Amino acid sequence: KVQIAQSGINYRQRITDVKKITESDMSTSTSSESIFHDIVGRNIIATKLLSEHIEVALIENSVKALCAADEVIVCGVNRAHPVAIYFHYMLNNLGIRCRIADDTSGSTALSHWFSDKSVLIAITYNPYSTVTTQAVKTAKKSNAKVILLTDTKLNPVANLADYLFTIHEAEVHTFRSLGATLCLAQAICVSIGYNQQGELP
Repeated sequence: KVQIAQSGINYRQRITDVKKITESDMSTSTSSESIFHDIVGRNIIATKLLSEHIEVALIENSVKALCAADEVIVCGVNRAHPVAIYFHYMLNNLGIRCRIADDTSGSTALSHWFSDKSVLIAITYNPYSTVTTQAVKTAKKSNAKVILLTDTKLNPVANLADYLFTIHEAEVHTFRSLGATLCLAQAICVSIGYNQQGELP
């Protein structure tokens, strides 16, 4: 049995390991066309699953918390970093003061960023980032609200979240997607825009 490399860094080795498995399975194609359609298909399923199980009230309450915040801090590193960048881009363009916390911020500096009027958006998946985990703990010490986007309620800081979103992402050839998470992030941000116009309850 071939063991798939679990390192989030050594992608070349991961591809090599996958090839060893797929070469013995004639039904699995590794052409660019096949990979593309496989990724699209699995993302459609993951997004549909999110749509069927999402708590709409959770989105609405998160939107209200973000609109009421003096400042929003976003933390998502490694695979979650693109989601953090998207939130930062959208929130700033919506007129909401927003900063990104990363592995260069440091827990001491972060403690000065948070207050009871700030909100942390934390994005992390298994294996859970120590940077994001620490940011959540620091936020709670300052009585900041925490919106957590993650893959399971077993996340070690899930119990600290005021608003917890669990998202099951698509996985193709051991590479996990971000499609469903980005759909949720976009829904939250666009809803903020309408909330600012007084068009949401």
